[in-house]
Amino acid sequence: MKLIRPKPFTYHAGNHGVLLLHGFAGTSAHVRKLGRFLQENGFTCHAPIYDGHGLPPDQLLQSRASDWWRNAVQGYREIQSLVEGGVAVIGLSLGGVLSLKLAYSFPVRAVATMCSPIAAKSRERLLEDVMNYGREYKKLENKTPEQIEAELTALKKLPLLPFEGIHELYSEVYGHLEDIRAPLLVIQAAHDEVIDPKSAEIIYERVQSEEKSLHWYDHSPHVITNGEEKDRLHEDILRFLQDRNWGD
Repeated sequence: MKLIRPKPFTYHAGNHGVLLLHGFAGTSAHVRKLGRFLQENGFTCHAPIYDGHGLPPDQLLQSRASDWWRNAVQGYREIQSLVEGGVAVIGLSLGGVLSLKLAYSFPVRAVATMCSPIAAKSRERLLEDVMNYGREYKKLENKTPEQIEAELTALKKLPLLPFEGIHELYSEVYGHLEDIRAPLLVIQAAHDEVIDPKSAEIIYERVQSEEKSLHWYDHSPHVITNGEEKDRLHEDILRFLQDRNWGD
């Protein structure tokens, strides 16, 4: 069975840009519906895919936090080259952490996080994420349960490179939250099954933006962009972007 691997996307519309960043062990597919919705409402959107993502799990294990940051910066420069009216950054989970780093590293019109943690997971939880990713990937390859478990067992013996630098990334972003001044929208699933929802409150309290808001979603999973409240999510993000001063 030949897998159709997800790809980065760029949806052209108006002169205001939105960079969309997915989470760890996710892909651009997790922000595609949001991107289409924003395009329909006049925003040009771009979503990269981080190194190792959307690929076999052994390749995910060869990527590092520094790679994902480089991918985010490349994505920012890509969307910036397409518009003249400025760029907003929106990220899911890890993508939200990278969005916050972009917000104190580069000029952005606004920043939004969706179900984003403020501290890195333990090595064990990170490995669990990789194994879950690998299991789903190998199911798509039409492998038997026995094949899958044997290959995952072998995978566990490989070096866990994504763990290298990830704690430093989260620690750095936490230490710079007070340097962020761009308008902020924090979105959080109240019953997030992956991260501690209190992270949303910490981000909201520490960021020093004059314009900021925190929205709770009671019926959404961690991947909130695919949850049953995605229509409300789309509208909340659209309203947030439309209310910004884009300088034109």
